[in-house]
Amino acid sequence: MNGGEAPVPIGGLGRGRREVRPGRSAKHLLEFLLLRFVLLLLAPLSWNGSRRVGRLLGSFAAGALRLRWKVTLDNLRHAFPERSEVERSAIARAAYREIGTTFLEMFRSLRPGEASTRCDSFAAELLRDALDEGRGAILLTGHFGNWELLGAAVADGGWPLHAVVATQKNRWIDALVTRRREAVGLKILRSDAGLRPILRALKSNQIVCFLADQDAGRTGHFVPFLGRPASSPGGPARFARLARCPILVGFSVRSPGGRYRFEFGNLIRIREDLPSEEAEKQATAEIAALLEERIRRYPEQWFWMHRRWKTRPPGETTGPGPSEGP
Repeated sequence: MNGGEAPVPIGGLGRGRREVRPGRSAKHLLEFLLLRFVLLLLAPLSWNGSRRVGRLLGSFAAGALRLRWKVTLDNLRHAFPERSEVERSAIARAAYREIGTTFLEMFRSLRPGEASTRCDSFAAELLRDALDEGRGAILLTGHFGNWELLGAAVADGGWPLHAVVATQKNRWIDALVTRRREAVGLKILRSDAGLRPILRALKSNQIVCFLADQDAGRTGHFVPFLGRPASSPGGPARFARLARCPILVGFSVRSPGGRYRFEFGNLIRIREDLPSEEAEKQATAEIAALLEERIRRYPEQWFWMHRRWKTRPPGETTGPGPSEGP
C-alpha cells in the first residue's frame, strides 16, 4: 500500500474486513452433520425438482415461520411507498419463494461446465472490454437471482475469476462450501486476508468478484438506495481506484423454466479528476443506482430479508425499527 493511504475496508461483504477464527466445537459438528444430511437428501433431486422444493420451503418460511417477515415488509414499505400493503405482501411472498429456490439450487452440486448451460445470454464482450485494458476488473453483484450461478458461469467461460468470500466460523462448513465453489472453477480470496491478494489478482489482469448490496456499517459510504441513504460498501471502488481498473455490475435474472439470463451495466471507471474519497463515493453511488434499477424491475428476486438500512447516517434520528434478526 502506498504511504499515506488509509486501510482499505473489504466492503464488498457487508461490514468490511472481519477477523474470524474458525473452529471446531460440538455445535459446529452438529451443524455440519445436519448440512451433510440435507445435501444427501437433496442429491437425487433434478434441477427442476430442487427448484420446486425450494419454492415450497420459501413459502413455509414466509407463511408458517414468518422468518424476518417484519423486516421484509418494512424494507418494502420504504422502497415502494406508492404500492398498497396487499401488493407489498405479494412481493414479499414471491421473494421468499425465489430465495428458497436460489438456496436449493445452490445446495445442489453443479457438474463442471453445467452453470453455463443454465443461462440463455452472457455478455462476454463486456468482460473482454474490461480485461483488454490490462489492469484486471472488478465484478459486482448482489443477493439477486442466483448470484453463485453468475460466478460459476463466468468461470465456466474460461475467465479468471476470484470470488471474495468471508471465512465461516464453522471450519467444517467453511471447507465444504469452499470445495464446492472451487469445483465449479472459482478461485477463492478471503476477505480477512487483507488487500494484497486482491490487488495482486487485479495486477495479473484477472477478475475479482464482490457481493456489494449489504449494510457496510460505519465504514461505508452513505448513498441513495431504494429511497433512503444506505451505508454502502466502499471497498470495491477503492480497489478499482488503486488498481486503475474498471468496475462491471452484473445480475443473474431468473427466467421462467429455471433458466437465467445475465444482465450487465456499462463499465464504471473511477474519476481521476476528483479527490480520492469523492471519486470513490461517486462510483459507489453509481453501483447502488444500477443495483436499484434491477431491483425495482424484478423486486421479487432480491433478498429483502436483510436489514440493509440498519446503519444510519451520523445525526439521523430514527424511531424503533423491526426487532427481528441482527
